[in-house]
Amino acid sequence: MMVVQRLLHLLRRLRAQPLLLQLLFVVALVCWDSSVITFSAAAVDESSMSTNSTSIRALLALRQSISTDPSAFLASWDMAAEPSYCHWSGVHCSTEGSGIVVAILLNSHQLNGTLPPELGLLSNLSYLNVSEKNFHGSVPAELGKLRKLTHLDLSSNGFTGSIPSSLSNCTLIQYLDLRFNSMSGSFPSFITSFASLTYLDMSRNSFRGQRIPSDIGRLSNLQFLQLTNTGVEGALPSSITNCSKLYWLHLGDNSLSGPLSQDWTNLAATIRSLHLRNNFFTGRIPSTLGNCTAMTELKLENNTLIGGIPESLSRVTTLKYLVLFSNRLTGAIPESITNCTALLSMQLGRNDLTGSIPAQIGKLRQLYSFSVSRNANLSGSIPDSIGACTQMELFSTRYTQVGGRLPSSIYNLTNLHALYLTDNAFSESLSEDVGNWTALTTLDLSGNHFHGKIPEALGFLKGLEGLLLQQNRFEGPIPKTWIGLQVSEIDLSHNLLNGSIPPALGDLPLLNSLLLQNNNLSGRIPDTLQALRRLRELNLSHNHLTGEIPKNLSPSESLDLSFNNLSGRIPASVGDLYMIFTIILAENHLSGPIPDTFAAYQRLLVLDLSANNLDGEIPSALGEVPVIQYIDLSYNGLSGSLPASLGGLRRLVFLNVSFNSLRGRIHTGGIFDIVSASAFLGNPGLCGNRAHPGNCIESLDSEGVEGCNRWLPYSEHNRFWRS
Repeated sequence: MMVVQRLLHLLRRLRAQPLLLQLLFVVALVCWDSSVITFSAAAVDESSMSTNSTSIRALLALRQSISTDPSAFLASWDMAAEPSYCHWSGVHCSTEGSGIVVAILLNSHQLNGTLPPELGLLSNLSYLNVSEKNFHGSVPAELGKLRKLTHLDLSSNGFTGSIPSSLSNCTLIQYLDLRFNSMSGSFPSFITSFASLTYLDMSRNSFRGQRIPSDIGRLSNLQFLQLTNTGVEGALPSSITNCSKLYWLHLGDNSLSGPLSQDWTNLAATIRSLHLRNNFFTGRIPSTLGNCTAMTELKLENNTLIGGIPESLSRVTTLKYLVLFSNRLTGAIPESITNCTALLSMQLGRNDLTGSIPAQIGKLRQLYSFSVSRNANLSGSIPDSIGACTQMELFSTRYTQVGGRLPSSIYNLTNLHALYLTDNAFSESLSEDVGNWTALTTLDLSGNHFHGKIPEALGFLKGLEGLLLQQNRFEGPIPKTWIGLQVSEIDLSHNLLNGSIPPALGDLPLLNSLLLQNNNLSGRIPDTLQALRRLRELNLSHNHLTGEIPKNLSPSESLDLSFNNLSGRIPASVGDLYMIFTIILAENHLSGPIPDTFAAYQRLLVLDLSANNLDGEIPSALGEVPVIQYIDLSYNGLSGSLPASLGGLRRLVFLNVSFNSLRGRIHTGGIFDIVSASAFLGNPGLCGNRAHPGNCIESLDSEGVEGCNRWLPYSEHNRFWRS
């Protein structure tokens, strides 16, 4: 500037000089000016070349560190094919055209590799996003050299190690997303110095034993904070409520403890989503949360909060999700909560609430999920207004004292997917209007006093997957309308049902559990049940069934046909030979020998064939079932000797062969050394166990089996309790 001023001064003085002299001066001035311009341009070019060289070095180092690029996203990162790196995929340069890299955006392209330390050379970088990749290894400390960085997104990768303390130099950061990695170590307390920080998500990392910095409230611009499942512990700093712009606070699945701050007034206008679930918070739910009139989600489940549900929450008319289950809340559900007409889900189960369901629940027209289950002292009935909640998909009062009559309006809930009234106190018959529940997948009415017939309409609910009506007083026949349903579980046990088992039950291709025990069913077991290839569990015990066991009845895990009047032989392939672990056929009229095929039951744990008319010998192959724990063959007509192979069953803890016609010596070793004498009662031909050694001195019979000169004592019970 001083040079220009002096030149202008000389030009004014030349005005008095001859014209030729003036022209010579101008020519000289032009030449001088050109040299200056040329020198300046050269300086700029040299600076630009230096920047370009550094950028190329950093970018090529990044390219080399990436081992997998399945979508060929980085194909353009080639100096020969594309000399201008500003045109490379994911690379963004300054609009000034100087080649300054300001952003690298590589998100969502399934790249695999590491971050090289050369990234620290990009001193003008403000955006770095490598989210949703397969990057691994540690985060390079050289990122701390990126002083202009405002957005750093490393989320959804496999980064390990600690968060570099050098990041404390990046004081301009506004957006920091490190979620879904495997980073550990110290909690980065330096983030509280990031005055411009608006977004912080470090969830699904491991900072176990670490605490949230007490001065977190310094982040006056913070709007989004998520530290879910990071392992942080200790108290939630009260200063958190000083983050007056915070609208999202998710700190669930941690080990935070202590009482919650009772003053949330500073967040009244901003907070929208508050998740503190799955921690160890104590004390009361702050009543000042009722001032947070913009809040849509309040999730405090799985803590140890006490006291009542604050009446003040009824002022939060924007609330959509109220989730407070698994605490120690007491008192009644506030009737005023029905003023929160935007509610979509209200989960209050597993508390100590009393009183009844709010009578005006029908005001919650958008409610689709409601549960008060496991509040043992909650009583009353389901309000008739429930019929207005036409969006309801899940309704649960199980394990409460709610009961009485079902309101007729409940059949208006045509969107209902799951209805759980388990172990309540309902006592009436079901209407055929259950057919209105066309979206129903699960109906659990078990443990009540429902009576009358099971509605035929249930058999037309094409989406039904689980039907649980056990432990009621239903009577009459089982409906026959079961064709083409998707049902996987039917439990009608412990009722007063009679008649035969409908063959149509065999037309349920997805059925894996059929429980009909403890009824008054009669007739034969339908052969159609053999077609149930997915059947895991079949229990028809404690009925009056007759006839033979179908030959190919093959549940894969458990078969119980006990306490019936079944006859004939035990099929050689009863149950799934390779999968079944329980076979109970006790208290029937089965005859013939025990099939040798039991040796093939590799996972069998329980075998109970007691109280039948079985004859023949105990197969020695039974000692080849490797994991069996319980064998009861008592009260049959079995003969021959005890197989010594039973002593080799290392997991066998119960054996009962009493009241048969067995003979010979009771072996030693294994189960024979631990079972009591009562296991052998009623077999006069047996002798010589450890507990009661007898003198087997009679002459050998034709098979060389020693006789016994005495009976085993009858000092113990002659029968065993079976569940």
